Amino acid sequence: MAQDIPEVSVKRDVIPPSPRARTFQVYGNIPVDYSTGVPHIEIPLYTLTYGNISVPVTLRYHTHNVQPFKAKDGNSGLGWVVECGGSINRSIVGQPDEASGIIEPGKEYNENQESDYHELNFGDERCDAFDLTLPNGTAASFFLECKGENGSFSDRFNFHLTPNIEAKIVTDSDLENFTITDNKGIIYEFGGKYKEFMSDPSVPACGWKLHKITDPQTNRSVLFTYTSASQKGYSLGSFHSILYDEAPGAPVYDGVEDLKLQYWALHPEGDPCTHYPPSGVEYLEMCMGAKKNDCVIEDIYCYPYSIEEIQTVTAGYETMSFIANDGVIEKIRITRGAKLVREISFQMESLTGRVPVKLLKSVIIKGSDNTTPEVYQFEYDREKWVNYSSDYWGFYTGRYSTRDGMCTQKRKIYYTPLSASGGYTFDYEGFYEAPRQIELGTVEFEADPGGCKANLLTKVIYPTKGYTILEYESGQYLSILKKTEYGGGPRIKRMTDVSGEGQSVTRQFSYSTASLADDPANINLYLKRRMNLHFINTMGYYRTWQTVISNQPFWGADINVHYPVVDIHYESEKGSYKERYIYDYDKPKRHLYNVTSTGEPFISELFVNPQYGKLKKKILYNADNKVVQNETYVYDTTRRTVINNRFVSSQLASHVDFHIIRSIRKSHPNFLPSRIYEYYDCKVHISNLRLAEKTITSYLGNDSVSIQEKYSYTGDSDFRIATKSAIQSDKSTKTVNYKYIDASTNAAMFQKNMINNVQEVYSQHNSNCQWVKNEYDRNGLLSRIYTAQGKGTPLYKLRIENSYDIRGNVTSSGKSGDYPTCYLWGYDNMLPVAKIEGMEYAQLLLRLGAAFISSIGKCSDNTVLSQYLTKVRLLIPTSLVTTFLYDPALKQPIQTYDPSMRETVYLYDGLGRLISIKGPDNRILERYNYHYQH
Repeated sequence: MAQDIPEVSVKRDVIPPSPRARTFQVYGNIPVDYSTGVPHIEIPLYTLTYGNISVPVTLRYHTHNVQPFKAKDGNSGLGWVVECGGSINRSIVGQPDEASGIIEPGKEYNENQESDYHELNFGDERCDAFDLTLPNGTAASFFLECKGENGSFSDRFNFHLTPNIEAKIVTDSDLENFTITDNKGIIYEFGGKYKEFMSDPSVPACGWKLHKITDPQTNRSVLFTYTSASQKGYSLGSFHSILYDEAPGAPVYDGVEDLKLQYWALHPEGDPCTHYPPSGVEYLEMCMGAKKNDCVIEDIYCYPYSIEEIQTVTAGYETMSFIANDGVIEKIRITRGAKLVREISFQMESLTGRVPVKLLKSVIIKGSDNTTPEVYQFEYDREKWVNYSSDYWGFYTGRYSTRDGMCTQKRKIYYTPLSASGGYTFDYEGFYEAPRQIELGTVEFEADPGGCKANLLTKVIYPTKGYTILEYESGQYLSILKKTEYGGGPRIKRMTDVSGEGQSVTRQFSYSTASLADDPANINLYLKRRMNLHFINTMGYYRTWQTVISNQPFWGADINVHYPVVDIHYESEKGSYKERYIYDYDKPKRHLYNVTSTGEPFISELFVNPQYGKLKKKILYNADNKVVQNETYVYDTTRRTVINNRFVSSQLASHVDFHIIRSIRKSHPNFLPSRIYEYYDCKVHISNLRLAEKTITSYLGNDSVSIQEKYSYTGDSDFRIATKSAIQSDKSTKTVNYKYIDASTNAAMFQKNMINNVQEVYSQHNSNCQWVKNEYDRNGLLSRIYTAQGKGTPLYKLRIENSYDIRGNVTSSGKSGDYPTCYLWGYDNMLPVAKIEGMEYAQLLLRLGAAFISSIGKCSDNTVLSQYLTKVRLLIPTSLVTTFLYDPALKQPIQTYDPSMRETVYLYDGLGRLISIKGPDNRILERYNYHYQH
């Protein structure tokens, strides 16, 4: 009978990024710091370097990724991610930003195709939310503001970055590609054929992978390749709006206010309760428990995503290859040419249960020889997840319950066969009587203090046999009734670090009352109302049911629990002390209201507080609980950016609008949220944060010493420091003024966004003044340095002069008045192989010839290169020549000869670490042993 149901067209309010992307986004949404109770756990695995480009590979852990519905999301086991490269991900809010809602010239439309009709029939001015990550660890969010209807996409939109990282963003009309240039001119290219999207042809891309990094100074590039895979992402929630065909004569399909039509599973008694799924969406059928009264049919649906798994990273002749199985990385191999220099293996352990889990058991790092490998081992609070039952934040509870969880009251859903059409209809209690009733229970979403700790990491064992033990407790917050509630997921309670020699340091964490980022009131009531609010808008034969909930994985997954004050007590053999961290968690947002001509209220302006969550003070206490040191931080906000928008997206507003709706309804019971979301403009004020003042005071007995630093910037919305001043308690002062290149001083650099290069520095320490002036070539390379002293107009003297080849390699460098120094490069022009003192580079070029220098640059064979360098010494016998030979795989020197032909040999272990230096006669000059700090 379900076959006779007409197709349901789904209009989603929020389409999230892929599940894999969300495991990386959690580091931006829930920062790893003391105020969130998330411990800092990361292991640097390798760093690929190529000129000025660095691509680190890091293994990172986040407790908020240890959730039943994220069991398969991570790329290296539950809670872990291997970070390499970068990406841009977005949550599509309403219509995609690139969809204007206006018929595009030259595009063919099928009047019988519902998707065309619906796309054009829905106007939308809401911003999509974009998240950006770069290989250097930079993370930011940005959104687009429309500034016109004509021209290219970049001409029609402004890009707003929070926080401002002084990056330049360019994209095309269809958002196929993004190009980001940082403030050093490094170019990052995203997208192309490497995009992620939900497997629905009507939904555009929600992720763009980094596929190329280019350094304009050296003309070198690092390339990334990916392999396509599929992944299913589970989300707890309903679609925001559903369109039902109610043309005359067709069956009627009314929405259900609390439980919605979108979720149906198999009833315990076997009654088929199926729903015709929209295109591209699969339903996860789940029934908690065997008895009718224990049946919990959760509102769970599954998005299939097409995701891009990293495959290779290539820089010159060095390549990193990632080998994965079922989305989990098993091995990383680093090769230089044909030689294997590093192999990193990930050993997994499967934990079977209703929710299958893969736990990372160990990481083994092998070098190029038989050196004992580095081994990291991991232990967990192992507990089988018997179901997907979770709390508001998505953490495991395992409960079977029919308690009223998300819904304000239980509903009985009536199942009515329509014999005439062969279909059926659903209505909720109070509308129609029906011959058969199916009662759907709801899950209990309150947090379980024990369940939220299931499968968390409890121990890290390091290669030195030292280890770290981690203990957790459930987060807590104060409800509107001044009652302490559990929630927000686990927080770190105690960390014990033990070295390989047995020395230990214990950190005990204690937290103040938690602050909720979006609602300082009762989170239970807040989340329930988020599910229930809806409104109806009739458009011809189409009825739109819309809820104003966020389509996130869990109702509270994007609601942070913050602790404004955190104390850390340190205990070790050397004694004890305490650190206190105080954060700013006051008034995350401020709102202004207006009323319509009929007196109905709506949000007219939204101000976002950029200081929210920032560290205000750090205090150090001794064992007697007396203050030893006090650090305070004061911040400055950039000029506020005003965005006119008809709807503040949930990502930007952090759902504060629902709290406002609730407060407005107290005085306006008939208030409809549709007034905000569809009809009235709202001004959004966004600003960024800058450090304005830092004060450090140290106490010794009754005496104290302090230093206060103040910062000013080059513009209202700029992040480049113009002045840095410091004053100490003895009244001594130091001031440093910075001037940067601009379009008038170096147009080529300015065009490449190399705006962070300092052109002039003036410093004054008490009465002593000094000037430094830098000159750059068109590629941003430092060519000359001048200095001067004294007040007034500076009389500059040339101190250092540099020259470079077309690859950005320095060919000569010298101080004014000293002997000139030249350099020759080899190993594909990547490493310096000769340092020549006492000769200008132009003279060296005449003596050796351009062809010979080019041959040296291309050579990577040590035998041939040794012959070339011997010839160099013979051709310039009066110059002082120092030569270098390298291990091409390690890119580290293995042999040098000074101008007197005295040999120095460098020895490394299989992991590329220097272990000894030998001089003439094989005499050991230096020896190195390695220990791990954790």
